[in-house]
Amino acid sequence: LRQPVLVTAEAARPQPYRGTVIAVAPQSTVTSGVTSYLVSVSVSEPRGLRAGMTANVNVVYQSKQGVVLVPNRAIRTVNRERQVTVLANGKPETRTIQTGLADDQRTEVTEGLAEGDTVLIEVRPTATRTTTGTGFVPGGAAGAVPIGVGGGANFRPPAR
Repeated sequence: LRQPVLVTAEAARPQPYRGTVIAVAPQSTVTSGVTSYLVSVSVSEPRGLRAGMTANVNVVYQSKQGVVLVPNRAIRTVNRERQVTVLANGKPETRTIQTGLADDQRTEVTEGLAEGDTVLIEVRPTATRTTTGTGFVPGGAAGAVPIGVGGGANFRPPAR
């Protein structure tokens, strides 16, 4: 026990609260085919939390500092290889990467990218946009993402 957790309760504040698992019920419950265990969590600085608030709790099973992170939507799998497109000398270039830990938003890249590389995110046309096809767009929220060394992130297994 004493596994770290991050608790988010948007009604309290947008930043997550830090805490630890202090107890796990020995007996599970099954609802609609999903097995659950009641878990008790202690929050170190609970200021702003109130009884009855809705909260999300992520159990941190591994954490790393100083890693290169990319948005998950920038990664694609081709012939069992994970690839990203980077902007190299003003032109898109495909790179094969090796990945490490991931969460629902970001993935650690252990090989194939360096801090400062610009990763391009594929923009697909939607019914409300006028476009001539799929392409890579630099800049903007859906475009180029400069890669930096992450200050550390808490990860859980990616959904498969």
